[in-house]
Parts: sequence; C-alpha cells; structure tokens
Amino acid sequence: MKTQEVKEARGRLAEEFVALLRLSPDDGVHWTGSVRDLMEAAHVVYTDGTVCDGEGCVCTFRALAARACTVLHVTLPRNPSAVAYQGEQRKGVRRGPFIQRYAAQMFRMGIERPLERMVTGKHTSQCSPT
Repeated sequence: MKTQEVKEARGRLAEEFVALLRLSPDDGVHWTGSVRDLMEAAHVVYTDGTVCDGEGCVCTFRALAARACTVLHVTLPRNPSAVAYQGEQRKGVRRGPFIQRYAAQMFRMGIERPLERMVTGKHTSQCSPT
C-alpha cells in the first residue's frame, strides 16, 4: 500500500467517521463490523486530530470511541485504547490493520465509502460526508 493512498484513506475515514458521529442513537444505525475495527477507526481519527469538541479542543480518543459506540449501539470496551492498539499491531495474520483494509477497499476495489458498508439501519444514507 502506497503512503499517499493510506494518507488519503485516513482523510476519507475521518470524513465518514465524523458523519457517523453526527447521527443520533435514535436514527437506528448499527455497527456490523468488529468492535476492534471500530476502535481502530476511532483511533485513526483521533491521531489525525481533526475532530474538535464544542470548545474547539481536539476530542479525546475515549470521547470519540464512546460517542461512536453510543450512536452505533456497541458496548464500549473497558479499555478502548488497548483494543485499538491490539488491532493496529496485527501483522502476519490474514486480517491486517483496519486502515490498510480501508485503503485497499478504496483503491483496489473502488469502494467510495468503505466505512458506510459496515453500518446498517434505516438512516445509513445520512452517514455520507457532506
């Protein structure tokens, strides 16, 4: 995977993730992927530092993970940082880090919004970045 592709994938992932965070738990969307993948996605967005709270401060990883879990009806792990770290360290296994799989879906499979494919519910069209 090229560095530029991963960089572009990180930006697209952040856009999709922020769109998800804007939804309400009442919108009826549900996460269909693994909790580890969701925590990895939240961690990618956190490390990019692109999501700010109402006061203009960069959101904490725990706040991003908690909001995503609430919106997507997933139980927040006791230690979301450890779950994300374990996922990012996957090597030599069939299922690599989430960001690499996300980038592969974008560039090799031509999927415009890979994160949206991991969400089900009646309002998934609202997940699209505007």
